[in-house]
Amino acid sequence: MKIHRHLKDHNFTIIDNDLLRDARLSFRARGLLTYLLSMGDDWETDSVRIAAQTREGRDAVRTALTELETCGYLRRSKFQTPHGMWTSRWELFEEPLETPDQSADLSRSGPMERARRTSA
Repeated sequence: MKIHRHLKDHNFTIIDNDLLRDARLSFRARGLLTYLLSMGDDWETDSVRIAAQTREGRDAVRTALTELETCGYLRRSKFQTPHGMWTSRWELFEEPLETPDQSADLSRSGPMERARRTSA
């Protein structure tokens, strides 16, 4: 396949190929993760706002977010504000965190190596 590329000198994101090729993730989750990683560090959003910016519905976005959380790329925590309102905080990771179902040995390698080891 011939791929036509152009020189980028502004407004681009560098993404690790291991993340893009992590076989545990659906293409929907990979696309969402790439989109989220392209935003600034202090950017805030939620599944409803993301769904409003795409053709994906809110439930599809939530499914992809759950997938990212399961695979260790997203950590969500809920807390109550001083005024009694519940809110959540998201932390996004370029390299997945170790999840409870991964062994310590698998957590030391990249996503591609983990996928190869777990599929063997």
